[in-house]
Amino acid sequence: MTVQNGVGGDLLARGVKLRQLALLVAIERSGQLSRAAGIMHMTQPAASRMLADLERLFGTALTQRHSRGVSLTPAGERLAERARSILRDLDLAGREVQALGRGLVGQVRLGSVSGPSLDLVLPVVRGLERAEPMLRVTIEGDSS
Repeated sequence: MTVQNGVGGDLLARGVKLRQLALLVAIERSGQLSRAAGIMHMTQPAASRMLADLERLFGTALTQRHSRGVSLTPAGERLAERARSILRDLDLAGREVQALGRGLVGQVRLGSVSGPSLDLVLPVVRGLERAEPMLRVTIEGDSS
């Protein structure tokens, strides 16, 4: 995958995958590699290999194994924080694209004369915005 002007290009070019980032978040939440593997619907050996690949890509340890499970190193914590943000943004983008495809997102521009007509228009617009939170309504008022 070629990325323009270095926007995420270095890590993507080296092979960082969203699934690896999701695994790191699952490890952080569960505190155990085997439980994180289950969350990710993969085997523990596959999760272990994926984590090792991610640590190789970043050139540092992201986790520490101990008798109670696995914890993140400071570098792992920072990456997990960023990974949560990336995964949240991707999820939001997916919902927005689906909503656009179904016609649930858009913009309405409404012109109205000031005064009494705005008293009629504003309650309708507020109700519409509550019913369709992804719809943006712009009202331009002017004198007649």
